[in-house]
Amino acid sequence: MSTDEVWNAYLRIDSTNVKPMGDTKNPANIISLTQYAIGKIDRLEPYTDNVDKKFNDWILENESKGRKFSEEELVWLKMMKNHVSSFMEINMMSFNQPPFVNKGGAAKAYNIFGPDLNRIMYEFNEKLI
Repeated sequence: MSTDEVWNAYLRIDSTNVKPMGDTKNPANIISLTQYAIGKIDRLEPYTDNVDKKFNDWILENESKGRKFSEEELVWLKMMKNHVSSFMEINMMSFNQPPFVNKGGAAKAYNIFGPDLNRIMYEFNEKLI
């Protein structure tokens, strides 16, 4: 059975706690499906939905500590979040891929975030996944 077939079976059994899968081409959905199947999570939703919630929490947590992000930083943070949603991690090599490379790559990311870039990547890998 494919991931979408298993997901849809869970949806038919429990539509209250299972959201439709959405982007069936996102291989990261298998993480949510596995966590639900083994009882680690009570609600099955697309992996990207989970990452979006954790990203918003991360932004709020940083803002509560006095960290304000510029528009440019937010654009890059959202691109990084989207990368995590698809590839389940972010690292310096990620900036050699679209969309980052089209916007200046690792050099531009470092120019925007400075030494905080490594901390941000670490936190994204720890908190968004």
